[in-house]
Amino acid sequence: MVDSPCFYGTLQAIEAQGLKALEIPTDPHTGISLEALELALDQWQVKACLLTPTFNNPLGYSMPDERKRELLVLLKRYDIPLIEDDIYGDLSYETPRPRTIKSFDSEGRVILCSSFSKSLAPGLRVGWVAPGRYQQDVMHMKYVSSMSTSTLPQLLSPNLSPPEGMTGTCEKCAATTDEAGILCWSGLSATSRREHG
Repeated sequence: MVDSPCFYGTLQAIEAQGLKALEIPTDPHTGISLEALELALDQWQVKACLLTPTFNNPLGYSMPDERKRELLVLLKRYDIPLIEDDIYGDLSYETPRPRTIKSFDSEGRVILCSSFSKSLAPGLRVGWVAPGRYQQDVMHMKYVSSMSTSTLPQLLSPNLSPPEGMTGTCEKCAATTDEAGILCWSGLSATSRREHG
């Protein structure tokens, strides 16, 4: 379940996972229609709710705290997890910054996601998740979807000694390889790994 309209990348990510999005009408001042959401939850098998309730893209709204609490109560009643995208939360001109829905969550129902990409440095590609009760599921998804690290942390990491059993030298990049000469060790730079396909 997503708000409508929502960020097009959200719809692309849902489609890429082979899932379907159920769009719920959204008010440009108060956010997702809780009444329409409740009707949808009565009729459809919704597996999760994905929202950007603070400085939403594209509408720009920030859901009032009372509506955030009501949303959480509704999702609890239907036992639906909420994926809260708080990517824009730090862009507030007012202090304190707007509260996340996660801050009202006492059951671990909300999976809070955020990043520095909108407030500090887009190129860092550093993000985080507070998964609540879904920690094992989130860790598994992270593992199977990205078994490598982004380029910047690789460049900043110290050179490590090759593991035991690595005896040869790669002809392409001079990195240590296994005894068969076909496996470069994991300390290779991203450029070197691309050379090896």
